[in-house]
Amino acid sequence: MDIMDAIRNRRSIRKYTAQPVEREKLDALIGAGFLAPSGSNAQNWFITVITNEALLEKLGREGKDAVIRAASPMYQKMASAEGYKLIHGAPCFIIVSYDPLKPNGPIDAALAIQNICLAALSMGLGTCINGLVNYLLNPEGMEGLREEFGIPAGMLCAAGISVGYPDQSPQARPRDNTKAKYID
Repeated sequence: MDIMDAIRNRRSIRKYTAQPVEREKLDALIGAGFLAPSGSNAQNWFITVITNEALLEKLGREGKDAVIRAASPMYQKMASAEGYKLIHGAPCFIIVSYDPLKPNGPIDAALAIQNICLAALSMGLGTCINGLVNYLLNPEGMEGLREEFGIPAGMLCAAGISVGYPDQSPQARPRDNTKAKYID
């Protein structure tokens, strides 16, 4: 798959089959994340791959509750809706974290996340980037929970990624092409 085709065809998938993602594909996704560019080649990221069903259930349940408690009214309403699932029933959830005391952490992590998502598409996998998981993992006092979900001490979650075999094919949403300007 050509890179521009991957960029044009990537969609946020919010419905997955129950088929587990093979370890070889997960290894390749981690490798794609590690190949992302980073400021001063600091590689300020840590990637945690969760496939344990009990932890996925806990992450989904407690994450939904955290969004309802702490997020903006728009996200509170979304998370309160009947049938809402924070990680969309995916058989795998990848957390990309960074050290907030080092420069470029959120940007480096975002670059790794995009690489993972594009690589997943090339393997027939679907992804959905999830920033709402930060309401659960990043507040002060959540160090124990971060540790339980494999985030090293002192690091914060940049975002999570639901990963699995898609059980939907959403259409592209419109893009606002007016948000660019040439200065010659």
